[in-house]
Amino acid sequence: MQSHSTQIPSFDVIEKRVKVSQHELTILAVRDTNKLLEEIKVDDFNEDERLPYWAEIWPSSVALAEYLWLKDIKDKNILELGCGVGLVGIAAALCGADVLMTDYEEDALRFAKQNVQKNFNQDKSNGKIIVASLDWRTPKLSEKYDFIIGSDLLYEKRNHRPILKLINEYIKDNGEAVLTDPNRSTLNSFLKSAEDNNFYVQALYSSVEFNKKKFDIATIILKKR
Repeated sequence: MQSHSTQIPSFDVIEKRVKVSQHELTILAVRDTNKLLEEIKVDDFNEDERLPYWAEIWPSSVALAEYLWLKDIKDKNILELGCGVGLVGIAAALCGADVLMTDYEEDALRFAKQNVQKNFNQDKSNGKIIVASLDWRTPKLSEKYDFIIGSDLLYEKRNHRPILKLINEYIKDNGEAVLTDPNRSTLNSFLKSAEDNNFYVQALYSSVEFNKKKFDIATIILKKR
């Protein structure tokens, strides 16, 4: 992965070249997320414990993008939760899927839209991308999906129930949810909750190279019983 700095209004941005399978994407992300932490408004944090996790490219997102690249997802419709700066959804659409990329943070959606413009041209070989706001606790969606995907979403246990509820409601009967996680301490709790909520659960463990380091990543596949 190569990177260099640039500027866009309100943010000091780094442009990173991320290789996914044999394809290289150019992704804008915030160069120094510590500055964002310093600028968090107390009222926003107290209301919803909102932290700028969206502003970085996480190893879990690279692992999920690579996983989808190897699957047959052409012409499938995909819902991405917590799209952040947009790496995974863009990769999925380049594989021919129709992707609804969603996030709760408006700045994340702003970055995702810019990254779509930088990396994606809609043509016959590609799918489609829509970028939209979504609160997974109160989702309002008009259809069900072949795949529901997300990377690094399971870091807080309070998120597990609404994520599983959303998946149960909006996944097609023969669909799959695919979530990646860097083996955080909360992962086992999520796996148990998924089993308790009538999902078949498969956990695959692998490593991904990112920033010249290797990271152990769990890929969780959920299917309705």
